[in-house]
Amino acid sequence: MIKKIIIHIILPLILGVLVYVLFRKNTIFSNDIFYIKSPFYFSKFIKNHLSDCFWAYSLTSCILLFTPIKTIVVCIISLFFVLIMEVITSRYFYQTFDWLDVIFMSFSCIVACLFVKKNNFIDK
Repeated sequence: MIKKIIIHIILPLILGVLVYVLFRKNTIFSNDIFYIKSPFYFSKFIKNHLSDCFWAYSLTSCILLFTPIKTIVVCIISLFFVLIMEVITSRYFYQTFDWLDVIFMSFSCIVACLFVKKNNFIDK
């Protein structure tokens, strides 16, 4: 169980923080100290969406591993939460709603639901 927690929850969060710090300009953490420029279009995906994908995957994995809720219900809850977070972020912080964020984070939630095997945490 510890291995699953590290692989599906902790590692994605660490990777998301690294992507955020290394590829985003003028963030709270980096302030251009670690900013890496890249001329490739793929870097736009990395810079703008990948850290969000990692936290969405981690959130869904956490719910899957630590609750007895059925996988389909976890997927619906995660998708709803992702949408709510994007609405809150766009309404109160950045004033922009990004459908690509919702699509990529939803994809991450679905991937987690497909690949993370349910466990009964109490029995392990």
